[in-house]
Amino acid sequence: MQLGDARLEDGDLKGAEEAFTAAIQGDPDDPVAWVARGNVRTQLGDHMNARVDFDQAIARAPGEARAYFGRGNLRYAMKDADGALEDWARAAELDPEDPWPPHSRGGLLRDRGDLAGALAEYERALARWPEMPEALAGRALVKRDQGDLAGAEEDLVRARDLVPEGSPGRIELGRLLDEVRSRRKP
Repeated sequence: MQLGDARLEDGDLKGAEEAFTAAIQGDPDDPVAWVARGNVRTQLGDHMNARVDFDQAIARAPGEARAYFGRGNLRYAMKDADGALEDWARAAELDPEDPWPPHSRGGLLRDRGDLAGALAEYERALARWPEMPEALAGRALVKRDQGDLAGAEEDLVRARDLVPEGSPGRIELGRLLDEVRSRRKP
């Protein structure tokens, strides 16, 4: 597993896939190895095999939240929004401390136009991690779409201040903040 993680850090997805395959061969009952390889295969666009990996992880450990979260990400990548929402909900149920499943649900619901549902999911994510820049930015977009420009500005400032100076995320947050501020001007 460590070799796969190291290859991931180096950006070597194929090498990580090989390392996680070796980990599975060494311990086929380790759901974490199946999840790790499924995540890599999702990034590689090998969706059919990624699905097999996540399903294997779930079969071995039905309480493994990361398997449901990974399969949700895969289903989202495969344009199966309902399946993604279902898996992310299960992941959130299994790991009530993880902010990523409700954050992901919030983004998909916002894309669908369900602003109330999206706002509720972002609130859940922020209850789990109050300083999560991604959830603050997502909530800001919902507030903007609802016409709460002051609330959107407040969340964007908080999110921007949590992201490193000069990073692409900070630049994008600055752009969104400028957009919201320009809409607030009379």
